[in-house]
Amino acid sequence: MIWEILGGFLVGYLCATIGESFFHQHILHASPRLVRLYSCIPWLGCHLLAARLSHHTIHHYATYKTNFVTQFESKDEREALTRKLREMGYQHIVERDFGNRLGRRLTDTLKYTAPSLIPFLAISLYFGPLFFLAGLPAIIFWCFVTEYIHSYLHKPYTDALAAAPIYLKWFLRTRYFKALSRYHRLHHKYPDFNFNLLLGGDVLRGKYKRENETDRQEALAMGLHPGSSP
Repeated sequence: MIWEILGGFLVGYLCATIGESFFHQHILHASPRLVRLYSCIPWLGCHLLAARLSHHTIHHYATYKTNFVTQFESKDEREALTRKLREMGYQHIVERDFGNRLGRRLTDTLKYTAPSLIPFLAISLYFGPLFFLAGLPAIIFWCFVTEYIHSYLHKPYTDALAAAPIYLKWFLRTRYFKALSRYHRLHHKYPDFNFNLLLGGDVLRGKYKRENETDRQEALAMGLHPGSSP
């Protein structure tokens, strides 16, 4: 039983972190070639392109244009983007804080995790329900960070602590969060690297970029935590 539990947790974690890294790169930051491919796929292609629009176009380039911790320069800028997205029929992007959140409906979670969850489910069919249940905490933690923590990564550390509700402050004080804020900033500076919020997959895929001294000074100037990045 213990090996089934350990194996389930390990495989669940690996499916989640590698899947996040891979599909973050090839869906949320899909290359022009992949965009052309997705546009030819009925139904599914529309969802893939909408996910890329929300993340790559809006979260990375239409917001946080000044720096990693400034989503909009002014209220007018925010309202202008809100109007544009609503006119395009993308109200859901506005509701998810312009790509900062996953979406709190079960369908939103399933869409986001499906590319990683499906392989894990397939493996679990062979090893059994205990194996599957042992892997769920890693996937749940990944969803928790994506939905509830991601937006705080984009704030100066003291501002994040002040803004977070009491039930999230404990997590913002962990070494994981402090390191992740610096790690995630590098993804915005170098969008071909550091895709993970559930750390590990980028390293295994050779997509991990380490913080250099210039990056470190920039992070400190923005008020991110002075602890080391992963």
